[in-house]
Amino acid sequence: MHDASGPVSSAPEEGRSAFVRAGLLSEVALGLVGWGLGAWRGIDWGAQLRWTPEVALWGSLAGVVLVGLHLVLLRPGGPRNPLYRAIYRPLVRTLRPHLRGVGTPGLFLLALASGMGEEVLFRGWLQAETGLVGASLLFGAAHVWGRDAVPYGLYAAAMGGLLGGLLIVTGSLWAPVLAHTLNNLFGFLALREGGFAPSVEAPAPDGDG
Repeated sequence: MHDASGPVSSAPEEGRSAFVRAGLLSEVALGLVGWGLGAWRGIDWGAQLRWTPEVALWGSLAGVVLVGLHLVLLRPGGPRNPLYRAIYRPLVRTLRPHLRGVGTPGLFLLALASGMGEEVLFRGWLQAETGLVGASLLFGAAHVWGRDAVPYGLYAAAMGGLLGGLLIVTGSLWAPVLAHTLNNLFGFLALREGGFAPSVEAPAPDGDG
């Protein structure tokens, strides 16, 4: 009898690998688009990517603030928390199936690629073109993939404002890149492990399932 356990058991792993590859490619593409358009518009990327200990400190502190917001706003009450249901649950439904079983190095690469690619595009180029408010709103819109993700898009727009402010304060793109990477790494790990609530897939109260 043919043993189909090998191909069947490897299918989920292949799917996760494909998801990681697609994520890395898409984020790198965003960064390259932002880099090219910024260079065409005359942005001095060398100045934008100035690295100093002060920049690293600002970026790290902002990353801690973003992670703290997750814990303060989303964790208390788990699925009974309305912010949890509105902001975090759509991510669980959409991303967690793809992140289950992905190793921490893969999640770190995804977080780093998204931090760099999106910051180059939205803060490095778009903020120079449209200003802080415009870039933040576009950043939020880019994180809306359906009707149930609109609250998350608003949350992302507010996060974009904080990241854009970091660029203004420090003059370096590395600060928002670092903060964004730390935020995403924490989020990916929480999604993979079912963070914030004992059962992130438990039905919501009052019929919100």
